Amino acid sequence: MNCLAEADVLEVVRGIDEAALTSDGIGLRFLDAGRAREDGVRLWVTTPLGYTYFYVLPRSMEEVSSGLRPEALSMVPLMDRVEALAEAADTIDDMRDQLVRLLSAETGKERAAAREEVEAAAMLLRGAERLAEGRPASGRGMLLAPRSGSYWTSVVVPSTRGVALVLPPFTAPFFGSVAGIAAALVAGMPVVVKAPWQAAASSLAAALIVRKTDLSEFVSAAPWRGAPEFSGLSTVILFGRRETSSAVWRELGVRPVSNCSGRAALVLCSEPSDYESLAKEVAGLSVSHAGQACGSVRWVIARRGLTGPLVDSLADVLEQMSVGSPLEGKDVGPLRSRGLVERAHRVVNDAIVKGAQAVLELRSSGNYASPALLRGVPRAADLLYTDLQAPVLAVTEVEDCSEAVSTASMISAASHVLFHGPLATAVSLASSRPGLIVVRLKEEGGVPSTSPCYVLGDPVDALSGGTEIWERSLLLF
Repeated sequence: MNCLAEADVLEVVRGIDEAALTSDGIGLRFLDAGRAREDGVRLWVTTPLGYTYFYVLPRSMEEVSSGLRPEALSMVPLMDRVEALAEAADTIDDMRDQLVRLLSAETGKERAAAREEVEAAAMLLRGAERLAEGRPASGRGMLLAPRSGSYWTSVVVPSTRGVALVLPPFTAPFFGSVAGIAAALVAGMPVVVKAPWQAAASSLAAALIVRKTDLSEFVSAAPWRGAPEFSGLSTVILFGRRETSSAVWRELGVRPVSNCSGRAALVLCSEPSDYESLAKEVAGLSVSHAGQACGSVRWVIARRGLTGPLVDSLADVLEQMSVGSPLEGKDVGPLRSRGLVERAHRVVNDAIVKGAQAVLELRSSGNYASPALLRGVPRAADLLYTDLQAPVLAVTEVEDCSEAVSTASMISAASHVLFHGPLATAVSLASSRPGLIVVRLKEEGGVPSTSPCYVLGDPVDALSGGTEIWERSLLLF
């Protein structure tokens, strides 16, 4: 165990709000309507970097929801709520370096990606007034673009009576918590954040920052294993896949307002002007957060004649990437668990048995895995249908654009496609599968460095019986 990094996590949280630490100084409390408590059950966790410490869990989620008062929040003018969230954005700016360190130490995320997440969260809070202006019937959130040029979305939810539940992802625990809290408070609902148990400190940090404002009493936060059931639940804000949304709906009886998420595919039907530049961007996306990030490129489908130069360029970039702790400046950090590493090996071996060629082999130690590159992955390989959260890039060669469209439409684990080729083919691809998001790349525009899923926004009309975003397709330019 690395005690320095463990202390790093706790010290960052202490710097936000000392009351969040347990009385012995070695654990983190949960928030009950803004009050930090430790009269619960200790949950010891080990982070992807191997650091171990504990969080205090409430004995039930009812404990952290019953003290939230929707009627009191309704008495706070909207613009006062917006101003309070802007104050929280200032706090994020002041603590940016500490929050970046916290995200990297707890989740294993690269420093650059962690910084981008923190900056996107601050920008969202400053745009809280725009959340209030959003029309739930539109079925879309609003686009927010951080200074890096990456795309993140706001979360717009309809106002309902009761309490909102936020389910942030492990891959973006700080941003997901901030976005969900802001959306709920702007809509007039107190909020419970169910922190992801392996990234609870990063999620708690978001709630603690809001706790420093006049909206403190309307925010609870706690990690929890299992379905977080409690009375008064009216809205669930989820960052996850369609399957996750369906499971939450079944378990809680509340239809989530959801962000789409998942891995990406690159479809190359036309020759790019610069193979090396394209390869550098795609390779970077394939290993972002060790391939666990929403928007990590998992598959490349290239027209015959274009595959060779792209694979050569990808191999040159990937084999130069270093593997290790992001706290030491390495390019590829750890996977969330050893189980993900083992699954990656199984799926990669299946592809090789079925005819794929390992241009770069998948090597691992503990929960670290080196970037792998496979060429000639056949349609029969499980790799084309698995939401693999690992730094593995699969390349499939096709005869023409028509076959590229049919192959891409088969990859159910891909929520969106980065497309380079004719407009007519892009339109065909966008209509090939419900919910598929196609981003047509321009020569001068490059590749988005964060999931284009976030550009789309959220099916905010789902609660009123509207159409979920997954039932629609979208073509972006």
